[in-house]
Amino acid sequence: VVLAAVTQNGYALYYATEVLKADKEVVFVAAVTQDGEALKHAMEEMKADKEVVLESVKQNGGALRYATEELKGDRDVVLAAVTQDGMALLHASDVYFASGSIHDKIIDFLKNHENGKNVLHEWVDDFHMSKRLHSLVRYDRTIADVKNKGGKLAIDRAIPECKKAMESALFLFQRFDTSVTSQKLHQSRTAYVLKVTRDEDTNVTGNDEKATVETALKMMVDIEQVTAELNGRKDLDLNKESLIIGVQGLYIDSSVPDKYPDAYSKLKLAAGDVDVIIDCIDDINREIKGAINREVKG
Repeated sequence: VVLAAVTQNGYALYYATEVLKADKEVVFVAAVTQDGEALKHAMEEMKADKEVVLESVKQNGGALRYATEELKGDRDVVLAAVTQDGMALLHASDVYFASGSIHDKIIDFLKNHENGKNVLHEWVDDFHMSKRLHSLVRYDRTIADVKNKGGKLAIDRAIPECKKAMESALFLFQRFDTSVTSQKLHQSRTAYVLKVTRDEDTNVTGNDEKATVETALKMMVDIEQVTAELNGRKDLDLNKESLIIGVQGLYIDSSVPDKYPDAYSKLKLAAGDVDVIIDCIDDINREIKGAINREVKG
């Protein structure tokens, strides 16, 4: 009888016994065939069942609010919910944004839909949202430039905590500022050199001041060429070799060690010979493209 009732009206789950509210078949029918909002009346174990929750949010994105915290951070569940209703993003957990699971559909909602823009501009007024704003800007730098109805940029309206989080995300590898003095120094088929600035600690005054210094980033696509450049600097006295620039750090995509183990071993050895530390960056191509596609002079 209950199964027939929820088939006709998902809200009928509200009147079911606790045993039936924990029955997957009953909840599934109510959520899938009628109204995802019926998830509200299901027992907690059903709200923790990914299959049930996934189908619920596909029917009604707002049902995400009733899922467990774990599923509110699940990439598949959040994406399905936002695809059905962009406003479901309000119910996603911070875990989702911190996990690197952000999807282009999320970005599209925040950048190109009025409701999404409103959500973003509400977040920049809430210091609790600083971490997710950092993650969003790291994924797509143009999030910082989304305007409200008054024409003001999100990053300009942000309260200090949120603005600081967004600004740090604009830095390439969270270290190099490509927003002000960036200048293209060289471009070829195999390399791209960009002048940027970075903050460097100084002990001159003893008060933890930072000095802004210029540096060059050389981006290369061939790991063997990078290894060759490092090997070419081995045993050189850079204080005497005025025309040779020293390598201060090396950034590679986090997939390289597993994808190219032999080449990575040689690279690691070459880096060690010149005392260069290798940092692995997730989805490095996205970060680099974001830096290059900004307003770079030259």
